[in-house]
Amino acid sequence: MVKSLFWIWLLLTIIGLVCNHKNVKLETFVQDIKKCFKYSPVSSTIIVVIIVIVISICNQKLFGNKETSAENKESPVVSEEQAMQNADSMAAVEDNTDEYDNTDEYDDTDEYDEADENGYNSPIWSTDYLLWYLKEYDFCEIKNLVEVAVEFWNQKAELETSNEPVPVKLNSKVFSADYYSLTSERTNYVYVGDMEDNKPSGFGVLSLMFEDEGCYRPIYCGNFKNGRFDGTGIKMQDYNTNLIFNVTNVIEMGMLPTDDVNDYVESVSYIGNFSKGEQDGFGIFIKYPDLDAYLNFLPGGTSELADLYLANSGIELRIGTNKKGVFQGKDCYIYSNKYLLYEGEVKDGKMNGDGTEYYPSSDQIKYEGHFRKGKYDGKGVMYDENGKIIYDGKWKNGDYAS
Repeated sequence: MVKSLFWIWLLLTIIGLVCNHKNVKLETFVQDIKKCFKYSPVSSTIIVVIIVIVISICNQKLFGNKETSAENKESPVVSEEQAMQNADSMAAVEDNTDEYDNTDEYDDTDEYDEADENGYNSPIWSTDYLLWYLKEYDFCEIKNLVEVAVEFWNQKAELETSNEPVPVKLNSKVFSADYYSLTSERTNYVYVGDMEDNKPSGFGVLSLMFEDEGCYRPIYCGNFKNGRFDGTGIKMQDYNTNLIFNVTNVIEMGMLPTDDVNDYVESVSYIGNFSKGEQDGFGIFIKYPDLDAYLNFLPGGTSELADLYLANSGIELRIGTNKKGVFQGKDCYIYSNKYLLYEGEVKDGKMNGDGTEYYPSSDQIKYEGHFRKGKYDGKGVMYDENGKIIYDGKWKNGDYAS
């Protein structure tokens, strides 16, 4: 009876050890084992062997279950329907990622309308836009001139606000330059600014009267001397009455960004030095995209096409010296749509002498050498768009010399 109770107690102890071996004290267990071997060594040995086998089997099952549980946590079982839904979701995410990660589509920032770039919303033909454009980008040797132009334009606004314009007339001379003077006669010209001996002298603004519209539009803003443009000044491009009429019609159709006609027709053609009424010395010649061509895209068309036309055209700048209104000199620069297109010598408005031509909208040199009347002529090197030399030798009239 005592042995039976002992073996039952030992078995319960072993079962407790197997199920929760961490809670069994090692000392107590060892003493109990010694008593077993003392009373019945053979039976105890057999029991120990059985216990070892049982413990081994239990451990294998225990660790096997833990590994299976861990695998199940890492890879949960998903039904076929759920798998299909997950696949569709991943595809949608990838599609969305592709939609917003198409960097090729937006690599060229020049694709957008220049007037919208960097948040500036004036039309490209307006003076406000031009002055911002000249300050925003790094064009050669014009920083001081642009600062003067901005100051002049601000002075113009102040003069026109605080002073009444007076009528002036254009006096023609055979052996000297024409000049403006105060008049009591009916005239289309008005002036506001400094005067001396009834002639514009000092800073002032000369404007042209448009009777049909009942307004004045500026012709010139800057320094005068003896009734003539003289010194630094801003000259506006010639006004085209048909173009003004077309712009007005398109505005009434609600197809232009702003409703001010002057934003489109009051455009600066030159900023720089004048002498005796003519452009002479250092200055900036400005050429805009064709406004007529732009307007033709709008009625019956789309603004996207018109904007694309502007992006591909842009403003052309010719920076350097000129004589009597003709662009020429040694250190001249031609920019197209913000990029340097040519630097070097110019004569009669054409590339002439030593110079460097660049690929459009690129910093890569296209040709470096001698020009004559706008064509490659003399010694020169031509490069492809990757900078590899195509030809290094003599040229004649724009072609390889034979």
